[in-house]
Amino acid sequence: PDTRFTGREICFNFNEDSLTITDVTVKSQPVILSRVPYFGNAYSHQGWTTEDRRFLLLNDELDELNGLNNGFTQTYIWNIQSLTNPEHFGNFFSPVQSIDHNLYIIGNRSFQTNYATGLRILNLDGIANGILREIASFDVRPEVNDIAFWGSWSNYPFFASGNIPVQSIERGLFILRPTI
Repeated sequence: PDTRFTGREICFNFNEDSLTITDVTVKSQPVILSRVPYFGNAYSHQGWTTEDRRFLLLNDELDELNGLNNGFTQTYIWNIQSLTNPEHFGNFFSPVQSIDHNLYIIGNRSFQTNYATGLRILNLDGIANGILREIASFDVRPEVNDIAFWGSWSNYPFFASGNIPVQSIERGLFILRPTI
């Protein structure tokens, strides 16, 4: 983590075409530390930091539609060890076509909700080298993978029980307990 900002409240903003990092310690005077656009941006939607605060994964909700990645879900890998100069240094491409929506990180796992392909779980052991590896998945609508806004919208991997609710827009709620 960037020790220059130890004890400060830092906000990571995903605002359409960039990653913006803001110091919000003084609520009436937020300070933008950096604003970095990235190649292929369409709609920077959401992201999450690793637990050690060295890296960040970013979901761009519409980049699957711009033709640059043939519709395969793309996750942007950022080095955020300098909050004033974050670096986009890698991408992970899912093996299936789908629009990404929300992701969360616990330990060395990323729990990604991708609309038409459901929950995708990635191993982050190689993140420092820009390498992520899909190790599990649960498709809430397995009969079709598509670049569309149906299927799953979010998941919640933070219950102590290990249960992960995965929401489906059309089919309700699935409660999963991965054994990985």
